Amino acid sequence: MFCHKCGRELSDDVLRCPFCNADTSAYLKDDDSSLREILRLSEELNEDSDIATQSLDNDDGTENTEEEQITETEDTVADEKKEPENVVEPKEDEEKTVNIFQENDGFYVPKKAAIKAGMIPQNEPEETQELTEFEGTVELTENINAEQQETVSGEFEEIETIDAPDEQEEEQEYIDETEEFISNYVPVNEVYEEEPEPEEEMNADVDYADGFVDNGYSVENDDSNDDEYYGEYEEEEFPETPAKKKFKKKFIVIPLIVIIVAAAGLFGLSEFVINSSASKAIEAFTEQKYDTAAKIYNENVKNSPIQMWLFEGKMNEYIDSVVQDHRDKVLTYDDVKKALNSVIALDDDRFSQKAKDALETVAALEVSRAAFSAGQKYFNSGDYIAAAKEFDKVIESDPDYSKAVASRDRSYEKYKEDIMSRTSGCETVEEYTAAIELLNEAVKNMPNDTELKSRLDRYKKDLEEAIISQAVDSINELVNSGSYQEALALIDETLEKYPENEKLLELKTTCTESYISSSIENARQLLASEEYMEAIGLINSMLDQFPDNEALTAAKDECINTYVNVAVSSADEFVNAGNYETALEVINKALSDLPGNQTLLNKKQEIETNMPVSLMEECPPYDGTNLKTFTNSSTSSFKIDGKTYREGFTLYSSNGWFASGNGIANMNIGGSYSRLTFNAGKVDGGKSVNGILKVYIDGELVDTLRISGDGGIQSYEISLNYGSSLKFELSPESGSSTPTYGFTNLTLYK
Repeated sequence: MFCHKCGRELSDDVLRCPFCNADTSAYLKDDDSSLREILRLSEELNEDSDIATQSLDNDDGTENTEEEQITETEDTVADEKKEPENVVEPKEDEEKTVNIFQENDGFYVPKKAAIKAGMIPQNEPEETQELTEFEGTVELTENINAEQQETVSGEFEEIETIDAPDEQEEEQEYIDETEEFISNYVPVNEVYEEEPEPEEEMNADVDYADGFVDNGYSVENDDSNDDEYYGEYEEEEFPETPAKKKFKKKFIVIPLIVIIVAAAGLFGLSEFVINSSASKAIEAFTEQKYDTAAKIYNENVKNSPIQMWLFEGKMNEYIDSVVQDHRDKVLTYDDVKKALNSVIALDDDRFSQKAKDALETVAALEVSRAAFSAGQKYFNSGDYIAAAKEFDKVIESDPDYSKAVASRDRSYEKYKEDIMSRTSGCETVEEYTAAIELLNEAVKNMPNDTELKSRLDRYKKDLEEAIISQAVDSINELVNSGSYQEALALIDETLEKYPENEKLLELKTTCTESYISSSIENARQLLASEEYMEAIGLINSMLDQFPDNEALTAAKDECINTYVNVAVSSADEFVNAGNYETALEVINKALSDLPGNQTLLNKKQEIETNMPVSLMEECPPYDGTNLKTFTNSSTSSFKIDGKTYREGFTLYSSNGWFASGNGIANMNIGGSYSRLTFNAGKVDGGKSVNGILKVYIDGELVDTLRISGDGGIQSYEISLNYGSSLKFELSPESGSSTPTYGFTNLTLYK
């Protein structure tokens, strides 16, 4: 079949013409050669005249897509070829919109092309075109309501909606342009061709809400394939709706656009496009004269719908060419950024967003190229993993993507070869350790490589054996030298890496036992040297390491008992010698080392109990006759046998005129003491007369002592039986009086 619009031969299953995008539901038969020829010649006369598919504003303010506009134009043309027979008249008070062309006008072609194709006589006057129907159509538009009028915006500011009858001048101007167009174009159905066969009537459904549907007409062939017929257009009567108004507006506007586009092509549209401000602005962009381009755009293009329409299409092509030049390495990244940023600076959403997207595209490509270049440098320097990572950043849209993939794979191969070479022939612990470190990193970089994993696992086992063997040798050397603590530290360090190694566990047990035995022996040697605390400290340090060891616990008890026994024995010796103070010092020293030892505490209490105290300090005489006391704090003193004493008291007995009675001293001992020791003697001077000393406990005479007046100082001991009061009474052995006797070193014992 052949396209009804451009006349080109098409396949039978094509839905739209690939050359002019026309709907192929209407097509030309094989014998329509004249019509195809007129269409072909029309295209030769003006290739740029077919611009009726440009965007028109929708009723809602949005622009029709190119596909929608083409479909509307083709549907309108197809419907114009129909010959409606039964047109329903509008109801009363209801306004209808009628196309400015009659339904049977078809579509128009240049008259010159028709004459050249022999479709009409060359000498036919232009007046033979009948405009009666067209003029009648114009008259009908006078009844169009104001709400159904619209302004054709976008590329052609000259097109105005047909207004009410009072605007006669604008309507007349429009009719004049139409007449001028018709004078140069003839409708296809007026070309002199053979009369077609009578057409059968077919009903076609029209969707007034959506415009003409694709099946608004149908083409069928009979058995002989000689007849072509079209469905008959019928309009149903129904109330006005917004969708119907939209249909009516399009029914008026689209034919007008077709007429004006054809006229523009006839008057040299191509030359207009080439010399337009839009083209000059694009040319300035191409020459990188961005300031000039912006100036032309702002002054001559921005506010002109036609120039803006031309500029938008060319700008989109320019953006694509800039991106392609960057891909082809014709333009540098800086040049592309400057170009696209200049487009974005125009601040028009019709192409600025595309420029922004293009800028992101070239930026991504630039990063990809930088990664490819870096990968090559790393590869040449031998850093294969870094090279592989850079090659992996190359994006699929990069022309070098396939090279990057191959280079990445080669980088991994070289990296593996290098690792396998550097980790071969290991023998020592140090060599195995370094190799395992390299292999661990390699497995991270190449996790799916089985050869690297296998060598890593094998080397880990070999390293364990080498480390244990080396550790055992070192541990044995330390044990033999007595450095048990260092040996155990080395064992523990090795066990952290290999906690289940039986050889190490067994060696640790043996080393621990030897260490404990050696420490106990050293502690006993310290005890023998009377270094008791050093021995105890040694055992305590061992218990810190082995707190539950029974041998060490027993050794500690042994050291402590030895120290305590020695201290108690020494204190007893001093006590037996009457040196209680020294004995108490020994016990207190031991308690400072072993604070809380019960044996030492008991001994201390015992010493303190038996330790004597000074009677003059605890309970000096408080009353008496012929009594005089002396304390260390006083300046007075007495002498016995030439020796001065500052602590004690003196007694004498006299029956003379000035003093009479025995010498008496009363003391309150409080029932806390078992015995009393003291020294007594005649104070220097006086006659030599022996004295008799009677001792009373709680008023009862318990002892009578003879004090010599010739023998100097003498020692005495009295049993107190824990009495509460003590009384000394001095009387002469003969005669009526005695000399003065002194009593000192009076000591109470608990």
